[in-house]
Amino acid sequence: MIKNKIVINENDWVELDKVPIGGKDKFSHYYSIALKSKNSNEIMPVIILTGTMLEKVKILGDFMKDLENINYRSIIAIYSGNLDSELKRMAKNTNINLCKELIITSNDIKKVITVKDEKDIKINNKKIMKKNDHRRERIYIIKEILELITEYENVNITKIVYKCNLNYEYAINIIEDLIEKGFVSLDEDQNSIKYSITTKGIEYLITLRNI
Repeated sequence: MIKNKIVINENDWVELDKVPIGGKDKFSHYYSIALKSKNSNEIMPVIILTGTMLEKVKILGDFMKDLENINYRSIIAIYSGNLDSELKRMAKNTNINLCKELIITSNDIKKVITVKDEKDIKINNKKIMKKNDHRRERIYIIKEILELITEYENVNITKIVYKCNLNYEYAINIIEDLIEKGFVSLDEDQNSIKYSITTKGIEYLITLRNI
């Protein structure tokens, strides 16, 4: 099975890091990552497939040899780049689930594991946004934008997008909302559009600073 992402719940699985599990030579064979069920002794190995197509085939081939006398119920392989028909066939024959991302979630954090072509494992820990968190996150961004406009007095949208690390459309959406509420004014100078904070906006910024 090939998926863009596979999601694992940390309430059901615990992550094991670089430990020898099963296989014919348990002293030298290490899985990059493995998951152990919290409800049983089941182990779910995670294989990292990187490099050229031949290198990926070798990694999977070595794993299959090691697997000859072991029968895992579930196996995950995170891959970078593309897969050819041989890799897909090998994975299918050994019931390996192929994915670009492995996501391990807990109550409020998700760990996103991906791999690069240069054989680097990239792990990002991201806060899982709940409904109220989205509101708090937007308030934080509004505060950051108002702080920026206050500091530079007249700011164009490019600077807001760059300085606040925002998506262009999302930044425009927030700015239009702030203009509608009277917190920000639009100043058009020749072919340039810039934004400045109003007295009402300064009062709102003071309120946000105290949150």
